[in-house]
Amino acid sequence: MKTYKNFIRTIVVLTAVSLTSSCSDFLDEEDESNFTTDTYFTKAEHAESAVNGIYEPLVPITNSGFGGGTWLMLEFATGLANTSLGQATNIYLVKDLINNSDNGYGSSYWNEYYTGISRANLAIEKIPEINMDETEKQNYLAEAKFFRAYYYFGLVRMFGNIPIITNSVDLASEQLYPEQATAKAVYQSNNK
Repeated sequence: MKTYKNFIRTIVVLTAVSLTSSCSDFLDEEDESNFTTDTYFTKAEHAESAVNGIYEPLVPITNSGFGGGTWLMLEFATGLANTSLGQATNIYLVKDLINNSDNGYGSSYWNEYYTGISRANLAIEKIPEINMDETEKQNYLAEAKFFRAYYYFGLVRMFGNIPIITNSVDLASEQLYPEQATAKAVYQSNNK
C-alpha cells in the first residue's frame, strides 16, 4: 500500500512540475493558412489568384438540372423559347417577365454577378499594393476592371436600374445598402 501511495505522489508531483514549467511558446501557433484581405495580397501569385476568382461566378449560371438552368433565362425572356415541363416554374416566371425574388434564375444571376463584382472590387483595391512586375500588375487590374464592367453590363440588361458598388464591402461600409442607379450611371461608373 505504501508503494502505491508513493507512486501516486510521484505522479502528482511530476504532473504539477510539468504544468508549471510547460513551454507555452510550443503550444502557441500561428495559422498560416488563415488569410485576411489585409494579409493575403503580398505577392504576384496572390494577384493572379484574386483575378482567377473573378471568373468563378460565371460557372453557376451555366449549370442545369431537373428544373432547367439559369442560362435559360436569357432565351426564355425573348419569348422565342417554350417548354412543357411542369417543374420549370422559373421559366414560366421569366416568360411572363416576372423578375423578382420568386424567380430562382434572377436570384442566381443577381447573387453570382454581384459576387463577381465584389471580387473584382477587392482585386482592383489590393493589387496596386503588391510589389510585382508593373506590366503584369496592370494586366491583372485591366482584367479585373473588364470583368466588373461585364458583370454590370449583364445586370443592367437583366434588371435595368441596379446598385453601383465600386469598393469592397464589409459590415461597416456605406455601400452595404446602396441605392439603385440608372443604366447610364452604371455605364459611366465603369468607364473610368
